[in-house]
Amino acid sequence: MRLQKFIAECGVASRRSAEKIIESGRVTVNGEIVDYMGCTIDPDIDEVCVDGNVLRVENKKYYIMLNKPKNYVTTVSDDLGRPTVMHLVSDINARIYPVGRLDFDTTGLLIMTNDGDFANILTHPKHIVDKAYIARIDKPLDEKALDTLRKGIELDGVMTAPARAENIKRPKRGFEVKITIHEGRNRQVRRMLEAVGVNVMSLKRISVGSLTLGNLPEGKWRALSDAEINKLRGKVAGAEGKCPLIAWAQENEKSPGHCVFSLTGEIKDIIDKDDVFELLVRSTLNCLDLRGVNVAFCSNKALFDGLKRLGFKESTRGVEVDIKSFFKPCCKH
Repeated sequence: MRLQKFIAECGVASRRSAEKIIESGRVTVNGEIVDYMGCTIDPDIDEVCVDGNVLRVENKKYYIMLNKPKNYVTTVSDDLGRPTVMHLVSDINARIYPVGRLDFDTTGLLIMTNDGDFANILTHPKHIVDKAYIARIDKPLDEKALDTLRKGIELDGVMTAPARAENIKRPKRGFEVKITIHEGRNRQVRRMLEAVGVNVMSLKRISVGSLTLGNLPEGKWRALSDAEINKLRGKVAGAEGKCPLIAWAQENEKSPGHCVFSLTGEIKDIIDKDDVFELLVRSTLNCLDLRGVNVAFCSNKALFDGLKRLGFKESTRGVEVDIKSFFKPCCKH
């Protein structure tokens, strides 16, 4: 078993966070520091420690949702001594950790678990899981600003994936906008809204995938039902490699290096709008891990023609395009 997977299964951190723990030199295997990726261990034989503490796999899995208040850090511990979300779940007798993060001053739905595989499929970039937020802003967004959010915004030199954005009319609450994204860049929603000229007064996450916050009081948590857990797992499993714009069928074992592009509803009406279509395709490819993929079969000729206009080279067989002809300048892996 890979070392980072074992650490995640012990409830220390998600698999991606476990990699950072390893690289920081905090992990020993049989008394020797391991600070590199690729180490495999036998859980029945090897002794693995993090910060000197021997790890044991958690047999019981916990899945909870917390309504995070402001002024809590979404980490297991904090070097600055600030309160962490762990203080709010101290009555759970297990080593759970946050799945993803919410900023210090952002409130709302936070999933926590000790199931490393579950956390990994919810947070890995190749899995497209929508996260919806309500932002209270200092002035309403006009249609131009909303369209800019829907097309994606450049942050740190890289375009975001298109968001879904709409104004919410609740006069007594001031100006609010609902924005849905599937990425998780640092302070992404706040920065996207600031980029279209508004200040964010408050920000609350109201859903992750199929899971909604509902009326859970702030600062409180509840266990997820089996149905909610299974629905989240099913959502992720069914959406693996998908995005709201282009559905991506994972590599077929019988045809190495071949995958399939297919249309989803939202993209059908914009294939002929080359500038918008290109932005959507680029943001889609940025979400996917295409290493080892050479050719994509297009399930629809309109999509095939649209991709050729963007610079994809036609393959030698039917409505196929050469991924490498467009992939390298668009994606960084």
